[in-house]
Amino acid sequence: MKKMAGLLVVALLLMTVLVACGNESSSKESDKKEDKTLVVYSPNSENIVNTLIPMFEDETGIKVELVSAGTGELLKRISSEKDKPYADVMFGGLNKSKLTDENLFEKYTSKNEALYHN
Repeated sequence: MKKMAGLLVVALLLMTVLVACGNESSSKESDKKEDKTLVVYSPNSENIVNTLIPMFEDETGIKVELVSAGTGELLKRISSEKDKPYADVMFGGLNKSKLTDENLFEKYTSKNEALYHN
């Protein structure tokens, strides 16, 4: 079970799609970095987030602020926040066909990706 939990945390990290970063000198961004809070938008079920997020927080020491809503609502929110993003990551709910503006997201490749593509 412990191995499964570890794999789920890794899956969380691999499945995240980073939201375009705002100006790092902004006070909100600086505050988040100082208190190690990661803002996550997620349409995933309560079961998934209630399992994975506490494991992520325990393993990394990073506090998660979760914003739950449907995929469409979150994509609209990301689009409206494009000049000053609130979220750091959108976890789940995305596939290439649902993206109307790929410029709203940064491509992310985990440094550990090679471990999972043997």
